[in-house]
Amino acid sequence: MTATPGASAGFPRYRPLGDQVVVVQLGDDLSLACNGKVRALARLVEERGVPGVRQLIPAQTSLAVRFDPMKADFAQVVDALRALEGDLAEAEPAQGKTVTIPVVYGGRYGEDLELVAARTGLSPDEVIARHEGRPYTVYMVGFSAGLPYVGDNDPALWLPRRPTPRLHVPAGSIGIAMKQTIVYTVESPGGWHLIGRTPMRTFDPLRDPPNLLAAGDTVIFKAIDPEDAEGWDEERQREWDRRWNT
Repeated sequence: MTATPGASAGFPRYRPLGDQVVVVQLGDDLSLACNGKVRALARLVEERGVPGVRQLIPAQTSLAVRFDPMKADFAQVVDALRALEGDLAEAEPAQGKTVTIPVVYGGRYGEDLELVAARTGLSPDEVIARHEGRPYTVYMVGFSAGLPYVGDNDPALWLPRRPTPRLHVPAGSIGIAMKQTIVYTVESPGGWHLIGRTPMRTFDPLRDPPNLLAAGDTVIFKAIDPEDAEGWDEERQREWDRRWNT
């Protein structure tokens, strides 16, 4: 089998996950090219209407295809997915929206900023400059409620995760590790380097849809002052959206 661009040799691979899911592995490299093929396959499945498919869940390098076992079995779904491989080489992922996220960098909002600066040989201001303002792509949303993984970070900021995770990371925290940045949507444990925090709610269970971001969206982080983040409310959010996200 000839690998599609952005996927490694020997891919796609198909495996079951329980009795209602086919996992399609598009590669083993964490890259925008491979992730783009994941999202392109999702678009093909949606456009072609593969029989029995109930839900598509894109991940970093794979696509989970949930199907109705009363309408199709594993082999039938795999056959239908294999039939799309010839078109996958030229397929493009769907274009998502662009979201600008306000961030207060450093201090009590990003307590690892100084550490990141020391480990990368940059000043804190240089770390901020290299992180904000560039476009990122949402690779996937998951792990915890609505948590987006976005990339790619500036190579100068590539650091492994912290050797000891924190037990409590505040919601809204902006964490970096290697190629990617995440936005902690709820308070949770976490081992990524915290460089800032956003007052924007990127996940709200009462909103429809609850996730602000989806795979394929473009994210831009923009620095704001701490006083701008204090008292952030719906009115400020609407003003921000009108200025940056329309």
